[in-house]
Amino acid sequence: MEGDGKQCWVCLEGSGRLLRACRCRQLAVHELCLLRWIEEAEAEIAAGARGPGAGAGVACAACLAPYRIVRPTASSSGDKAAAAALAVLQLGDTAVRHLLPFAVGGAIAGALFVVCTVIGAHVVVVSVGAERTDALLFPSLAAVNSAGNTTATVITTASPNAFSDSIINNNSIAITAINAAAVWVALPLIPVALVAARLDVFDNVLPVLPFLFVSSAGAPVRIAFPPSDHVALCLLPWARAIYKEVWRLIYHFTPTAPSLSQLNLDSLSILSQQNPTDLNFNVSSSPFRNSRISRSTPPGPPKSIPRLIFGALFLPSISSMVGSLLALIPSVKNKYLPSVFLRTVIGGACFILARDICVYWGFLSKQRRGLMGGRRILEYSQ
Repeated sequence: MEGDGKQCWVCLEGSGRLLRACRCRQLAVHELCLLRWIEEAEAEIAAGARGPGAGAGVACAACLAPYRIVRPTASSSGDKAAAAALAVLQLGDTAVRHLLPFAVGGAIAGALFVVCTVIGAHVVVVSVGAERTDALLFPSLAAVNSAGNTTATVITTASPNAFSDSIINNNSIAITAINAAAVWVALPLIPVALVAARLDVFDNVLPVLPFLFVSSAGAPVRIAFPPSDHVALCLLPWARAIYKEVWRLIYHFTPTAPSLSQLNLDSLSILSQQNPTDLNFNVSSSPFRNSRISRSTPPGPPKSIPRLIFGALFLPSISSMVGSLLALIPSVKNKYLPSVFLRTVIGGACFILARDICVYWGFLSKQRRGLMGGRRILEYSQ
């Protein structure tokens, strides 16, 4: 019934395929329009709005002929497979919706783990050197090199192509030589330990950790000068604690600007009682009696979290650079700084000492500016 001039009695449009769904010869309707109209009518029937004829189904309003509707059943061709596929898709969508937050959290945690591992590897390389890093992370590679195999390739000092060529040439290097505990446990914890070392809450724990590391490694501890790397590692937290205590005492005994409450205002009160005409000053009602002048406080740990984190992560690199500068002096390198780790430790100590001296100098400069921010009161001239 297309092209005979009839219109859909629901939407009043003549385009499209029109069908005759009842006995009325002059009424035509789009299938989709009629289905929507039937859906609304069934909703009214379910609500009881069509009165006593509700049980007769939906019929034509003109000829009262019921509409014949073919409803989908489970026995229809393809309906079972479509229903099963739809159920599987809905189940998968529900599972994805519930598991998505955990997947995002796992991805973020994995990325953070990889970043911490890379930072830890960088810290180890700049602190102890490439050769010592190979001995710690790849013990069998170090054993091959110590045995005199000149064809063995060290991972941290060679290019990836050279390492792959050595494997192709049947050199005795195995990927299983990696120290799994050092790579997957110790390296990611190095950035965490660097940040924790800058917090005062871990001061009671840090002095014990190096002894646990040295005892688990089974390395002998010998007292000598210059000290070995293991002795320097054990003494480092104790030197840090002593250093912090020295600076605390320095700031404690540094004279600071006194407050107005510390001034001898009682003498002014006595003078005002003896000669109230000449000295018009009421001490008890003075707004400055209990006030304090802002003074410079000693610097503490950084309160900014980004500054705390990046300062801790960049400290090994800065220490390595300062230690390399000290190693340019031949007598210092050969006599006092024989190892890369000692150079890094001494370089970091020199950098921290220079930084704290500059901070203390700025602290004293603020104190010397006077009680009232550098302002002065001139004597009254007649």
